[in-house]
Amino acid sequence: MTDVTKALKQHAHSLGADLAGVADLAMLEGVETTPPDLLQPFIRAVSLAVKLPTAVFEPLVDRPTPLYAQIYLNANLLLDQIALRLCGWLERHGTSAFPIPASQVLDMEDFTAHLSAKAVANAASCCSGALPRRCRDDGRISPWSPSSEFTKRGRGCSREQNRPCHRR
Repeated sequence: MTDVTKALKQHAHSLGADLAGVADLAMLEGVETTPPDLLQPFIRAVSLAVKLPTAVFEPLVDRPTPLYAQIYLNANLLLDQIALRLCGWLERHGTSAFPIPASQVLDMEDFTAHLSAKAVANAASCCSGALPRRCRDDGRISPWSPSSEFTKRGRGCSREQNRPCHRR
């Protein structure tokens, strides 16, 4: 892990994220986005997650309850705030960043968003053991709520480099 990645993760944790990971967007080639060129100016993605209280899952039987829905909404609002503040931090450190809303649904029929947060979390390795239910397509509800944001290409940055994109 590079110093920049470590500092980014520490800052994300200080803002309230329980998990943070950095993904090389080359791993997301072919993932559908809206708009189609959403990822074009970027080389890295940051995946964030907050843990929902375990007790909120106990009353769930076959669908979310209104209480669960409100807690999930609050978690997504928190993720949006963390992502926005992390973008400011990234910009102060010399790169551009763009937050993607945690659960803004663009197509209610197909229930799609700008980008699959699950795909970003998988690419960022946030799911290797830490988020098994969130990362499987088994339909179960997860106690984790992920979000994504992107770091823009800058001087000296390329998809081949194994570090977050930043300008010096």
